[in-house]
Amino acid sequence: APFEGIGLRRGARAVRAVFDGKIDDHEVRVVEHRYVESSGNSSRTIRHLAAAVPCPAGWPAVRLTHEHLGTKILSMLGGEDLQLEDSAFNKQWRITTDNEDFALLVLGPDVQTWLMADDKRELWAIGGGWIACARHERLREESFERISRRPLELLRLLPSELIAYTRVH
Repeated sequence: APFEGIGLRRGARAVRAVFDGKIDDHEVRVVEHRYVESSGNSSRTIRHLAAAVPCPAGWPAVRLTHEHLGTKILSMLGGEDLQLEDSAFNKQWRITTDNEDFALLVLGPDVQTWLMADDKRELWAIGGGWIACARHERLREESFERISRRPLELLRLLPSELIAYTRVH
């Protein structure tokens, strides 16, 4: 459940390892995920490390992916995403959400600056009781250390008022 919103391919064979632990009294789950893409005569292994920390279960879904040609074509066909005031952020990130007000609270200036400062192409998903992040990386000590802290770093940047936020139907 923690990694559903990120969009990693499903299947038992895709998850290679699961690590559960605590960092500063916060539950953290890390997975190594990989799958093979084949096209005719060639194939390649796609690898991700993903980490998640719990958040309030009532938080609406917010998903951040990097802009690329496919997302730009989707936008031209009417697949809109949330646009923020920072045009540089909008050029780098595609934001989808089921609650724009909540997404705007999450993506305040400090969070935008923090996300823009990292040069890795990450995927982010908030919702379903989890904040999750994934990167295209191999499992190594330094990459494990880095990914395991990313969702917790984001959680710490969020305004404390969000902890009490629940979905209004």
